[in-house]
Amino acid sequence: MDILPNEILLKIFEFADCQSLKVLLDVSYNFRELIITNSNSMRKLPLSLSKSWLSKVEFANDCGEFVKILNMDYTSFDSFDEFKTVMTLFPNIEKLKINYIYIKQPAIELTRTSESDKENVEEVTYENLKSVEISSKFWGYITQLDMKIMDLLNTSHLEELLIKLPMQKFSQNFIDFLCKQSKLKVLQIYDEFIDSFLFDDFTESLTYNQFVSSLFEIDLSTCATFQLKKLSINFRGDHRENFVKFLETQSDLEELVIKKYEDDFVRFKITFDLLRNFRVRKLTIPLELIQSNNLLDYEFFVNKNVTDLSLEGYNNDVALFNLMLKIFPNIKRLRLEYMLDFLCEDLATLAHLETLEVDHFKIDSLRNIKINKLKKLKIGTLYPFIYTDWQEITKINPGIEVIIIKEVSHFNTMTAIKNSVGVLLDDLKKLSYLQIIQNESMDSLKMIADMKRNILRLSPYAMKMLKDMFVRQHKYEAINLLF
Repeated sequence: MDILPNEILLKIFEFADCQSLKVLLDVSYNFRELIITNSNSMRKLPLSLSKSWLSKVEFANDCGEFVKILNMDYTSFDSFDEFKTVMTLFPNIEKLKINYIYIKQPAIELTRTSESDKENVEEVTYENLKSVEISSKFWGYITQLDMKIMDLLNTSHLEELLIKLPMQKFSQNFIDFLCKQSKLKVLQIYDEFIDSFLFDDFTESLTYNQFVSSLFEIDLSTCATFQLKKLSINFRGDHRENFVKFLETQSDLEELVIKKYEDDFVRFKITFDLLRNFRVRKLTIPLELIQSNNLLDYEFFVNKNVTDLSLEGYNNDVALFNLMLKIFPNIKRLRLEYMLDFLCEDLATLAHLETLEVDHFKIDSLRNIKINKLKKLKIGTLYPFIYTDWQEITKINPGIEVIIIKEVSHFNTMTAIKNSVGVLLDDLKKLSYLQIIQNESMDSLKMIADMKRNILRLSPYAMKMLKDMFVRQHKYEAINLLF
């Protein structure tokens, strides 16, 4: 293939995934050079620095300027100066992800910046950096590094920012940094509990800290220059007035994700009250600690703007589930998890529902339920996988076009999947996409049938068991192995 023009090779590489590109890197020197110096290829090949990051220094020195995605995972440095030096090797990164870094330098020294430090380390402006993610469950050096890292990045071009740290409060410097991000579209901020083993007092380690709350101690609406598309936080109702003012300035906000917090969710009614006045289309809320008797006056909270709703957490309160469907009557996509002990007949009342996604869910809860516009069904972590459960669902809902099933388990899963595929292909005449992934292990049964593109991808097990069945039902222009 080396005799092909580079333009054609690059076109071929565009269709290669991450694993394929890693293999191609070792084919020849020409392939390696083409891949590493091509931005589109490098966006598929993140560079990861972990505890053994020193083994990658030679590559970073030679090719760091071409790296687009940099991940640090439990990476240790002798000093912050060393961390800065390493970062200068990647001046063109577009995405930075840090999952806990450890600085051996004493904590008190992290707040000092000597003139020699400034002279020894080249200043880099990360003009291409669009996404930053910093997270840690550990209380320690990282809590003093967050602002120093942001100062080092020296950018006002961020589009995505995720901060997930066990901090007490945001610093004013951090808020200043946040407010100057005029291009920011996605902001996700979570406060973590402090890991208990780092403390002698176990109770202290579970104490709620003021991380997210401190963000709204001031009126962000007066200084924020960005217009968010997505906001994701642990919200408890703290500083509600400033939170409302901030949301009122975010006229482009489409998605709001509220993660659970170990708190009394009587105050969670505040959230529903807020949502009535905003045009949020996509909403994720936790249900663990919400009681149905907290929302008896649900008519006051009815929201017709939300069309995409995710209900997270374990809660088998039937009355609460039915209230959610009444509060959000215009749902087109609904995601549920851990609802195991009751049937879902009220799903039939959703006149606009087209996509249903369920996780850790008993599939027989959907038996005998007719959902008029249902086109897509996605199921995760399904147990048990019994093909007879499909017989009623598919016959009653023949308009289903897409089915995706991941993580299934059964004492005889292979046979169960084979029988299920037969039922689905026979009953769903409009089926255009079918994906079943038993699990992510190499020897599991995996299959993807894309009828619109006439492509069938099967793992070795699926190739033996299912190929003939699919070929009888549909003509495929491409049939290949799925690894």
